[in-house]
Amino acid sequence: MRISSQIARNFSARIDVADPPQSLFLVAGKSGAPDTAVRSVDAKVVTRLGNRTVLAVGQFSALRLLNSHPAIETAGPINIDSERFAQFVAIAKRRHQASR
Repeated sequence: MRISSQIARNFSARIDVADPPQSLFLVAGKSGAPDTAVRSVDAKVVTRLGNRTVLAVGQFSALRLLNSHPAIETAGPINIDSERFAQFVAIAKRRHQASR
């Protein structure tokens, strides 16, 4: 996406902002599973959290489309702190191994 403003033009600057390659979303359907709506915006359900709620991966631009889809109650981005997530995975692995 290219952004233009008077300040950028005054300084002959070019500002380019790129969407991240993939984004993680929490998606809730209005009355059922949102899978069809997620697929309709070229995103993919990666985890089911309940009857009406999923985690999905897709282009960040799909978020706007999901929120305007008639079958979707809400959709929002999820940010994961990679360091904390790695710590969580390590703890979960140790607990899983200890329970065997």
